[in-house]
Amino acid sequence: RQVINKNLTEEQILNAVTAVVGSGIPNLRLYFMIGLPTETEEDIEAIIQLVKRVKHEQLVIGRGQKRLGTITLSVSSFVPKPFTPFQWVPFSDLAILKRRIKKLRRGLGAVANVRVHADVPRWAYIQALLARGDRRLAPLLATVAQENGSWSKSFKMVNVNPEFYVSRERKREELFPWDFIDHGVKKDYLWHEYQQALEGEITDVCEPEVCERCGVC
Repeated sequence: RQVINKNLTEEQILNAVTAVVGSGIPNLRLYFMIGLPTETEEDIEAIIQLVKRVKHEQLVIGRGQKRLGTITLSVSSFVPKPFTPFQWVPFSDLAILKRRIKKLRRGLGAVANVRVHADVPRWAYIQALLARGDRRLAPLLATVAQENGSWSKSFKMVNVNPEFYVSRERKREELFPWDFIDHGVKKDYLWHEYQQALEGEITDVCEPEVCERCGVC
């Protein structure tokens, strides 16, 4: 959570569960991203344990109300995007993403009334390609359209290496296809936030009236 600047403690999450279920909302949906920078197998195990604790809180309160709710776990593969601190990072390896989704399903499979809905990492890979591609992908996109949306066939027909766009870590000084767009936020600030994220350091909420650190205000 700290890597993406979500400064929430487990206690706060469980307190929110108590408040929501206690107010008469029995069913919960939890959203997680996998494949974030610095992620380890221990992080996946921590997700499993957190969901089990949430389920315990839900059961304790639900029994008192005679309503046993469900938990739906939505799991998405992280896709690095332009104009964000993670525009420099590579997309996670597909085999790792698949393995971690499998671990989540296995770890929560025996927990009653918990459903795990995960995206398809292969499609997240395509998202990463589209998100950070440049004009050299134009022939590929045209071929995909001609081949009725078949990406696998189109990759074989067009001389383009998707790994260059998807799985490559960028250097700080690299020029991005979108750098000519002035969106207000300084590139140096995004790099600083990227380094902060790698260290697990939380960025304070800015005060628009006095804060000038990102360049927008």
